[in-house]
Amino acid sequence: MGEATFYQWLRQQDKRDDRVGDLARDAQRDSAWPKGAISAEPIERHLNGVNACAGALRSLEQAWGEFIKGTVNESGFLRPRRTREQVERDLQTVCRLTPVRRAEFEAAKKRGWIWGTTINLRFAWRLWCEAENHPCVMLNGKRFKYVRLQMDLERFQHGAETPELNEKIAGLIAGLIGGRSWAPGRYIEVAIPREHAERVAAELVQIVRECASKG
Repeated sequence: MGEATFYQWLRQQDKRDDRVGDLARDAQRDSAWPKGAISAEPIERHLNGVNACAGALRSLEQAWGEFIKGTVNESGFLRPRRTREQVERDLQTVCRLTPVRRAEFEAAKKRGWIWGTTINLRFAWRLWCEAENHPCVMLNGKRFKYVRLQMDLERFQHGAETPELNEKIAGLIAGLIGGRSWAPGRYIEVAIPREHAERVAAELVQIVRECASKG
């Protein structure tokens, strides 16, 4: 990351014609922006505190990823692929998980999916899934009636999507998204009822690993 703070880096992005540029301009206009933040969590708390829209939080997630690694693809995965040793180091120096978040992270490793309650926690999970070659399944918004379910297989190395995998996933979530269209592929993001979220997350991980083992 170098010596520059995230805010200093972000200010240099204010000429960009994209969501990161929008965030940069918003940050410069915001007198309460946490300029000295060394992790994304204080900034995320600030945005939530001023009732920022979901788009602003997505912009922060993309910007933070670019800041700590230089590039991030649309799915949010950091490049290049991290080893287990690098992941453990990054959990401390990049993700900066608090003891509470670290406990959430360790619990997620045991069950195979995570409640991605903060940007730092989501980045930590993506790093771990990449290093362990594990399906990246996350839930977000546990306080709400509908939660966001994300599954990203962009960095999962066991074969491309297959008709069998797509059919099983469709069968699992089609009835939960109110008949809305769903495009099969290596990235899924849908809203599902809170009461079904944890079961669906666990079954998604199981489905992907079972199909991968046949490949």
